[in-house]
Amino acid sequence: MLESSQQDNSINNSMSNSYITVPNALSPEQCAEIIANAEAGVNHLQFQFDILKADTQEQHREMSKEELDFRSVEKSVSDTSPKRKIMQAHQPLEHQTFSEWAGLPVYRSKVMKYSTGGFCTEHCDGQWQTISNYWVPNTNLYAKHLIIIPLNDDYVGGELSIEGEVVEQTVGTAIQMPQSGDLTEPRVKHGVNYVAEGVRYALVMANFG
Repeated sequence: MLESSQQDNSINNSMSNSYITVPNALSPEQCAEIIANAEAGVNHLQFQFDILKADTQEQHREMSKEELDFRSVEKSVSDTSPKRKIMQAHQPLEHQTFSEWAGLPVYRSKVMKYSTGGFCTEHCDGQWQTISNYWVPNTNLYAKHLIIIPLNDDYVGGELSIEGEVVEQTVGTAIQMPQSGDLTEPRVKHGVNYVAEGVRYALVMANFG
């Protein structure tokens, strides 16, 4: 597993009010290997189809860490129009690409796959995703950042948007944004436009502290 210390000196190269970019977080070869492993099911990776019909995960209700104990949260959806159409493969903790990011542990890491027609409307992550106990019991930490690393660029469409702004994507360059589990701290909306052709892959993870 990797640590993010090699990227720390590059964090200030590109910055907006809502995100920063970290160049060379992964090499092109590492990105290709992550895609290949996910597609081959290496280390128990398995893509699962995910359609979120409505964001009813109570993102704006403060929950105690005890309430959000490991796998205790029900993820409900309504029958309204789809908000995303993606596939995702969660990396087991012992096989995550990064063990930590910016000096904080990574407990949530997955490979996202957007085939032709795939998309995700802008959203903040549900609070259940930003509490460490859901991923690793008894760790009692809030997420600090969401980190997205594009793994390929041979597709059409699939632009990343953050707070309504289309963000340039470069293979291996991390895009880091606030996505705290503590609702008194900043949270940034993010999404992916329709993929018109090809398949878009990205590594998505969160650090906790």
